[in-house]
Amino acid sequence: MIRLVYILFFLCALPVARGAETEVADLTGRDIVTQAVLRHAGFPYVYEEQTMVLRDDAGNKNVRKLRQYFRIEADRTIRILMIFDYPREVRGLALYSVLKPDGQMEKRLFMPALKKTLISGAEGDGHVLGTDFTITDFIEPLDRTVYKRQPDQTIEKVDYYVVDAYDATASDPQSGESIDGRPHRRHFVRKDILFIVRTDYFDGAGRLTRQYSRHEIRNTDRDLWLANMLLMENRQLEHTTLIKVDRRVLSEELVRPEVFTLPESKSNTAARAKDAPAGAAGKNQEN
Repeated sequence: MIRLVYILFFLCALPVARGAETEVADLTGRDIVTQAVLRHAGFPYVYEEQTMVLRDDAGNKNVRKLRQYFRIEADRTIRILMIFDYPREVRGLALYSVLKPDGQMEKRLFMPALKKTLISGAEGDGHVLGTDFTITDFIEPLDRTVYKRQPDQTIEKVDYYVVDAYDATASDPQSGESIDGRPHRRHFVRKDILFIVRTDYFDGAGRLTRQYSRHEIRNTDRDLWLANMLLMENRQLEHTTLIKVDRRVLSEELVRPEVFTLPESKSNTAARAKDAPAGAAGKNQEN
């Protein structure tokens, strides 16, 4: 199995071995996060149908439906293609993101109304099409992060490992501490299943800006756990974005390399997976 440095968190798939709590009891923060993240590496090909609900500070809601194609190449390049199907005004809108092994990212946005493709820079910190998520929220850059374990916590009778994450490029090379002394993220990892349930994001002043939580966590295959609902709460703007996974298929066939081209050049190549014959699409999970 290829050792993956960057793993998509959109699927939140973290298998758990028996006695996981005992195994990681004496490990460092990096050990805990690395074990949790790399256990997802067995599913490099994923197709999902999702419902996205955006809520603003006035309580107004905006519902979108989309398809997401996810593929990890042999060289560790990650490809993510999101195609919106609903509502009508965004139908056909496509966001294609490529994360290279060196951490560089390229994003392309196809706008069907203009029949035009826009290419962004290498940064992945911009919010995705008006949501409270960024592409980098779904990726844990292990090679560019310093981890420090914090005291364990019990929240609503559930035990968690707590790990602070610092940007390695902004950390002291000797101590590993952030130059400003504050973590950029804080992970809450369930002890019983070694699953990252919550991630808090902080600004330069140490204030909580966003909180990313995973819900409807299910054991789907042997020791594999998946979250079928993802919630990002923007504490500063009082916005929320909720993503519900309506259907998930683990299959290389549905995320072939030719799928990852923009709509104007691929025509019907990326046909809807739900139209594929039963049994031909790989492992199908209806949620």
